[in-house]
Amino acid sequence: MPRALARAEDRISTSEDQHERGTSVTEPSRDAAEGRPPAVDLPGDGPVDEAPARVPVLGGNRALGAGVALVGSILFALLLASGGSLLIGLARPGDGTRQWIDAYLANPLLAVPTLIFLVAFLILTAIANRAGWWAYIFGGLIVAAVVYAGSIAVLLLLQGGLQMSLRGAVDAALRLAVNPALVLGGLLARELVLWLGLGISRSGARLVRRHRAALDDFERRAVSGASQPAVAAPHESVDGSSGRRGSFDGPRYDS
Repeated sequence: MPRALARAEDRISTSEDQHERGTSVTEPSRDAAEGRPPAVDLPGDGPVDEAPARVPVLGGNRALGAGVALVGSILFALLLASGGSLLIGLARPGDGTRQWIDAYLANPLLAVPTLIFLVAFLILTAIANRAGWWAYIFGGLIVAAVVYAGSIAVLLLLQGGLQMSLRGAVDAALRLAVNPALVLGGLLARELVLWLGLGISRSGARLVRRHRAALDDFERRAVSGASQPAVAAPHESVDGSSGRRGSFDGPRYDS
């Protein structure tokens, strides 16, 4: 009996010493007590940040306009050649009509207006871009004037206008001004720009409508995304500190 009492007293004193030094064994966690593995925060846990949506960009209409201008210049050359040949046939009927037509087709009267029309139409489509039909209604007048006046100026230079006297240059310019082929070239330029520009303007209007629809959808998504509440990461406490569930605040001591 004395030995048992001594052993009990030794155990009590040892427990009191451990209590004073704070070296008591803590209780197991709740997860371990219930047989569940401890919760572990993985690097991939939490909300995934999505790439921000890009603002829709309004596309250009210049590439289509340039293509239409190239096609229009081919049509211009064909119509001008056909119209000029018809005018020659009406003005000079007879056996020599074919020679006059061949001479006209090989003359700068056909090539010069065509090249000027191509350059002027390309510049107009680059400036107008997505503009409406009104741009080609007024732009057609400018292109027609440029084709008519530019053809007179270039042909006058090709005829040696710089070496002519003032009176001779004026007379040559007046003869070119009343040339039926150049007048026809100005009229064709006006009509082709007017009606081909209608198709270009419709394409530009479609681009604008699509951009507005895409921009409205982008703004709608941005508003809906901003109104959604933030989602807390898994295993995150109310105060924002992430930790394992079932953890206790501090050590517990055996009494």
